[in-house]
Amino acid sequence: METIKYSQNPDYFSKPKLTTKRLPKYNVKCSLFQFLVYILEIIVLIVCIVLIVSNYILITPELNLKSTSLLQNPRNILSLQNFPQITINSNINAVVSNWNLIPLPISFDVRASINSDDPADKVIVAQVRNFVLLPRRQNYATIPITANLNLFQDNMKSLLQLLDACGMLGQDRTMIKINVYADAYIGYWPIAIPVKNLNFKGQYLPCPMSERSLGEIALLAANQLLPYEGLYNGTENDIAEQETPTYDTY
Repeated sequence: METIKYSQNPDYFSKPKLTTKRLPKYNVKCSLFQFLVYILEIIVLIVCIVLIVSNYILITPELNLKSTSLLQNPRNILSLQNFPQITINSNINAVVSNWNLIPLPISFDVRASINSDDPADKVIVAQVRNFVLLPRRQNYATIPITANLNLFQDNMKSLLQLLDACGMLGQDRTMIKINVYADAYIGYWPIAIPVKNLNFKGQYLPCPMSERSLGEIALLAANQLLPYEGLYNGTENDIAEQETPTYDTY
């Protein structure tokens, strides 16, 4: 028998040598412009997420107007300084029901009309800033409002309805029908995202002025239109400048 000899490479069974390769190094650098672009993209993404969540997931809060309350200083309720425009200031006590599972920091820009759907009759304005709606409960808020009524414009009928509700044109006091239109924002003002336009029609409120103080308020407002003695003898300016007035004696 013949023996077969195999010739093998002696390096075949030797241990492989470890070879080290240089890995590429990446150095990330961005300019100020690229950084601002990244920030802008993140802001746009957050805005899109908030809009999607607010339109399809969040439940619209419910608004109920409960009552009105007088200001601490009755002189500020009725103003005739810009006559023929009449300015009425008051507070509205409202209940906002939030049935969502998360608290909502919101802001509102409110315009309202008195028993009218005409945009020109939105004479009542109010602003609510950084009001946090607690989840799954009713939230109580006191909202300061301002009504600007002009005697020589088309919204004169709004003033007549308000005076009639306060019992100044008729014998009995009636309720005022209010249509509320609000632009809702989520976030802390001024960093807030507009999300929805809310309409709350058919809200009823009593007259913002009580019967006992109605006459006093009207007299105080009329008194603002009348000149008084201090405007003639110069003592008004002396008191304002905290100077002692001097008068010639004969």
